[in-house]
Amino acid sequence: MITIGDLMAADDVLVALGEESDQLEPDQAIAMLEALGALKSRLSATEGLIRKAVKDFVEEAPRQLGDRLYAAKPDGKWRTYHVEVGAAVVGHSVVDRHTGEVRDAKAAAERAVQLMTKLYVSPADKPKAGGLLELDLDLAEVSKWEKTGTTLVVTDLSAPEGA
Repeated sequence: MITIGDLMAADDVLVALGEESDQLEPDQAIAMLEALGALKSRLSATEGLIRKAVKDFVEEAPRQLGDRLYAAKPDGKWRTYHVEVGAAVVGHSVVDRHTGEVRDAKAAAERAVQLMTKLYVSPADKPKAGGLLELDLDLAEVSKWEKTGTTLVVTDLSAPEGA
């Protein structure tokens, strides 16, 4: 049976590797990176299995371990009724709700764009490809690319091209 001590020993190995990382030769560093990637994948899968087991245990009744209480909480998400939102946008775009004035077509369209932007767009969002296509626009025409970081790209040179 695997024990907490076994997990702590694995943690000790990782701490030691981190401390020695600046002393590794390039090929050693690459090999360690590969091995850590595989380990991370196994760790994630195993953590998921353990998490599910704990959720199953605490679904019926919370459990306390030391100063921590483990309990189940239902997850969910809001599902928007987009037809209702769209109808409200149309209504608020055509008629000024404060004055009751009916807007002309251009003013109504501008108001609809304002409302849709407030509802669904943040400055970090990029337009959806289907909408751009419908407007005969390209992402590069209405956006700018900016570097936000760097990603290490690993290419398997033994794999056939396109695989």
